[in-house]
Amino acid sequence: MKPSNNKKEEGPLNFSQRLKKIREDSGLTLKKFAEISKIQTKYLEYLEEGRFEKLPAFVYVQGFLKKYSQIFNLPFGELISQYQAETGTDTSAKNLQILNLPSLPEQRAIITPKKLKWAAIIIVVLAILGYLVYQLDFLIAPPKLILQYPSQDLTINSSSINIYGQADYSSRLTINGQQIFVESDGSFSQEMNLSPGMNTLKIEATNYFGKTNELIRYINVQLK
Repeated sequence: MKPSNNKKEEGPLNFSQRLKKIREDSGLTLKKFAEISKIQTKYLEYLEEGRFEKLPAFVYVQGFLKKYSQIFNLPFGELISQYQAETGTDTSAKNLQILNLPSLPEQRAIITPKKLKWAAIIIVVLAILGYLVYQLDFLIAPPKLILQYPSQDLTINSSSINIYGQADYSSRLTINGQQIFVESDGSFSQEMNLSPGMNTLKIEATNYFGKTNELIRYINVQLK
């Protein structure tokens, strides 16, 4: 014997169920929707509960449905047609005199709990992406290395020179292979002995990931 399927299939929504579902899917309570639409809460309840006999004259109902179409971007003609089909209301052209309820400013943004939720999610996602981009840049970019002196190639008449500048505190700094101490604020200073004639200074900063920043200076020593 074939087992019976007791699950009740859901049919299409009737007019009242459709209005209620549209409002709830937008995250609006009846009270909030009444504030936005300028329709009294009791009339919204009558529409969503199918108590059409308690609604005011049809010209008012047309105004209510016009608000639904504006706020939820629904086809007004379709709403009128479904209402007519379920209530038998005459909606011929001569009777379609829509009551002008207080209109909403055209550019007014309607903020619903659902929109706030999505806005918060987007902000969090963007913050995470920004952090990841920052971290990625940190991983692939070479360490900071700024040589304040000498800033360019020089000719001097001294057998030594004081080299100073800024580098990442966590980087390994060397001048011609000699490791130089970097202060906690990133500053460094080192006096180097030079030989008469042309001297090459190779300053390198290397981070934990092997990324290197290198500067070269040529110092010409001419002793008197």
